[in-house]
Amino acid sequence: MRHLLVLDPALRARLEAGSRQPLVWWAADRRPPYGVVQPGDLVYLRAPGRPLSGLATVGRVLFLRNLSPAFLRRLWPVLAPLTGAGPAPGPAELGAHYASVIWFATLDAIRPPLEPAEALALGLPPLPGGRGAWRLWEDGTAAP
Repeated sequence: MRHLLVLDPALRARLEAGSRQPLVWWAADRRPPYGVVQPGDLVYLRAPGRPLSGLATVGRVLFLRNLSPAFLRRLWPVLAPLTGAGPAPGPAELGAHYASVIWFATLDAIRPPLEPAEALALGLPPLPGGRGAWRLWEDGTAAP
């Protein structure tokens, strides 16, 4: 399956440097990528309003559900070092009932960055439709 991830440029730079693995999406409901992304899936990367600039392959996925603030506080000492998060969960994390934890097996730059039509012309698989896109900002929160 193919996915489109609209990723904050600063977070993508840290991901490329290897300092931000895995990525975590916190959500109050089961919005993508929860339950949708699987190992081996292709993820196109782009900055907001920019052409495609990267292609990643999903390595491992962990879906957490029925999160409570108490459970999250117990889990935080294990999760924070993996994700580069702060010393305590913030409001976005404490308000979440679901989390998607995704490790990328590969991450390759697309140079020069391509518009979707150009990517198709070069033989890259087509992008998913609009509702299949997920967004992640530098602070690790999912965008609406």
